[in-house]
Amino acid sequence: MKKLFICLFLFVCSPNGYTVKSQTITEFDSTGGRYSELVVSKRVTPDFDVDDFVSIGTARGALMESSEVLYRADKSRKKANGLRDETTLNYLFCKMTKQFLMKRISNGTVERTRFFTSDSTGITRVTFKDTLNNTANGDGERIDVPNFIKRRLKHDRHNIFGEVGVEQWFGGRTDGTFETLSTFWDSVLVSEPSSMSKREAMERDYSVHFLKKYRVFRMQDISDSSAVALTAIDTTSQKRQTKLLLSAADSALVSGKSDTRRTKTFSFNSNKKEKKEK
Repeated sequence: MKKLFICLFLFVCSPNGYTVKSQTITEFDSTGGRYSELVVSKRVTPDFDVDDFVSIGTARGALMESSEVLYRADKSRKKANGLRDETTLNYLFCKMTKQFLMKRISNGTVERTRFFTSDSTGITRVTFKDTLNNTANGDGERIDVPNFIKRRLKHDRHNIFGEVGVEQWFGGRTDGTFETLSTFWDSVLVSEPSSMSKREAMERDYSVHFLKKYRVFRMQDISDSSAVALTAIDTTSQKRQTKLLLSAADSALVSGKSDTRRTKTFSFNSNKKEKKEK
């Protein structure tokens, strides 16, 4: 793996005076620039002390946030009939991440296409079709199609696509895995070459006000389960010491000391506590 050179600096504030980049990576490693960002307190606050570990953001989380901000329903164009355009990136995002596609095939019936199943072992991609109407099926599932569409169309931010009489919409769970989101962002550049790149989508912009309170460090990407464990609220009265150990051969944090085992060791005190009820 190529050595990862990291340059920590603040860009000059942009003309609008609101946003700066907290740091930049001058050379990406073999993971294609997948990194997480650690936020550490610079001040003493009611919830944190100086150098307390505050939060962590993963590459998957950054891609999901960028997707939801840029390609949400209210930013997707409508057609003359008032329905969303199915040629938009909003439609593509829903199709690639949502569990079901519902398509109206008659006044009271929809065809449901299942794109994946999910359980404790992960997500399995499948293609399975069935139909739903106002009569409950064996699983107790039913839908009043005319009323469902009528209610949805009352909201300006609706996500109903297609043509009147053959409307389409998505439902079920969301496949928010890094692999799926990464594939989506690759497709974004194919559809719109001028769009934000995947690497740009994994970067977060921090306001000047934010950077006065917190320091932001970058490290090799970690799993979402690890991020949840690291940011869990401490319910004890004692500070919990959170230690991150990363092989120097794999990655390095922006700052820290190397020990004799060639391991980068970074310790952050987690002082997060549940708020007491008044």
